[in-house]
Formats: sequence, C-alpha cells, structure tokens
Amino acid sequence: MEMKISSFIRKWLGIPRCLSNLAFYSHGNKLQLPLTALTEEFKVTKARFFMTLHDSEDQIIRDTLPDVKTGHKWSVSEEIDSMESQLYFCDIVGATQTGRSGLGMSKHTYFHKSSVQDKRQLVLEEIRVSQEEVCQAKAASMSQQGAWMKWESAEARSLSWADIWSMEPLMLKFLLRSTYNVLPSPANLKIWKLIQDDKCQKCPGRATAEHILNGCPASLSSGMYKWRHDQVLKEIDIAVRAVVNQVNEILVPSKSVKHIDFVKEGGEVFIPQVDHQTGILHSANDWTLLLDIDEQLSFPPEIVFTNLRPDIVIWSQRSKTVIIGELTVPWEDNFDTANEFK
Repeated sequence: MEMKISSFIRKWLGIPRCLSNLAFYSHGNKLQLPLTALTEEFKVTKARFFMTLHDSEDQIIRDTLPDVKTGHKWSVSEEIDSMESQLYFCDIVGATQTGRSGLGMSKHTYFHKSSVQDKRQLVLEEIRVSQEEVCQAKAASMSQQGAWMKWESAEARSLSWADIWSMEPLMLKFLLRSTYNVLPSPANLKIWKLIQDDKCQKCPGRATAEHILNGCPASLSSGMYKWRHDQVLKEIDIAVRAVVNQVNEILVPSKSVKHIDFVKEGGEVFIPQVDHQTGILHSANDWTLLLDIDEQLSFPPEIVFTNLRPDIVIWSQRSKTVIIGELTVPWEDNFDTANEFK
C-alpha cells in the first residue's frame, strides 16, 4: 500500500519514478515534507494498541489480551521489548548532551521514573526514531540522492502544507529535483539512457546539475550567475532595509541625561516597559544602507578609501560602526569553501 501511495505522490508532485521514498517520509532530510510513511504509522498504531491493552487497569483485559496481527515480518511485542530495552539502557547511561549546547541544557526524561502514559509515549517516539535511523542508513548508501548528507553547513528546510499549496508547481518540482539531484540534466539523461551525449552546450565540460547551476565558465562570463546573485541580493535588501528603517525611527536616549520621576507619598511607582532588543542596530538611529546592485557601490570615504566593493554596507556615523555583508550563492557541497574564500 505504501508503494501505491508513493507512486501517486510522485505523479502529483511531477517527479520521476527513480526518486526514493526517503524524499517523502524521512524527517531528517535537508528538505522535509509534511508526510509520514504508512509503515511507520502502522507500527506506531499497533504498538499503541498493544500497550494500551497491556497496561489496562482492568485485570480481565490484561489476562485475555487479543492477538495483535502484524504479519510475518514484524512482531509488535518484540518491537516494544526492544524499544524498552533501549530506553532502560539510556537510563543507565544517564543524561547526555548532543550538539553544541552546554552540559545540562537539555532535560533527560528517565524511563523507569515515568508514568504509564509517559512510558507509552516514550516507546512510540523511540519507534519513530528507529524508523528514521533506518532511513538515514539507507540514504547514506545512496551516492547521488543521498549527497545531501554531506551538506553539514546547510540548514534543513521543513515545508508545511501551507507552503506547498502557496508554492508554484514548477517551483516545488524544481526544489525537490534539485535537492536530490534528479533534474533532467544531460548527465542524468545519459544515465537514464535517454540521450548519448552529456556534454555542456556552452563549454567542453560535463553537463551535470552542479555544472549547469554553479560551475559553467561560459555562464559565469555571460552574467547568468550574476543575475541570480543580484536577485537574491534584492530579496535580502527588502528584508534588511525594512529593519534598518524601523530602527532609525527609534529615538536613542542619550546616556548623559538622567531623568528622575518623583512619586507622591502613598503613590504607586510606575515602571516603564524596557525594550530588551539589544542588537547591534539598536546602538544608533542613523544607519545608512548601501548595496552593490544596479549601480556600482562606493565604499564610504568617511571610513576608508578602498576599491573593494562588498555586497552590503551598513554604517553609522554616531556609533562608529560598520556592518559588511558578502553574499555568495554556492553549490551546497561548497558552503565551507565559499565561506572561507569570502
């Protein structure tokens, strides 16, 4: 049934049949869809039903448990025993920390101290985690569609149903195909045995998706990549300029003036609400925003005389502060290299 559902999802999204089901159902991808695998929901539902009867307060129900049929390939009782063993083992190990957060930043829930309902929920979550581990292991074995696992610096993007309905169909199709490298590039078409030549039409290179979107010297010299760069920079300009204009409208109080509010005897002290926004932009209200787009940017001579032209310059004469922004639109595998170069 899951295979049948996946085939209709592919037709609906307009993507080729070669795309793995991991693109739809895995929750650890760089591009996450609001879909859940039927196999995962089946296991979770059967486990919830079995544990609800097994932990019932009625002794008759506990003594006469029905046989929960799950087929020959998977046993719900064995799965629950395995998940409970893993949770007990985590209790023995104790609270551990993952990621860059400091020790004690995350709260560990001990399985043996939890209530019956909490234990049931922990077991169900562990089943979902085990299913995700299977998906991650399968993605690691895929050289092309699993290349996203090497994108350490790329942030994951989760699409909601509202995002999908508001997105143009061609945009959604391109987003999915480009993430998992199943675009109809000449290199892929040759692998699919639809054409015989995978050479780029503009240069002698091999026309892979990476070459076409980010590595063709002919496209670079003709200004195609610069056009894409400027389009992204325009979107950044809209967002940053709105914040800068909002900050410039805020009156920055002078530190040298101290105002004392006297209160009558028996009166209440009025404590004004303090704006806790302490970002770098809130240190002044005379920010000037310059962008290297449409016309050549000239670095403010009040700061320094230079021929270097960053993409974004935000500076304040009052606070003697300069914010320099440099934009690059690299291939995901080259995030770290492009960052170091910039």
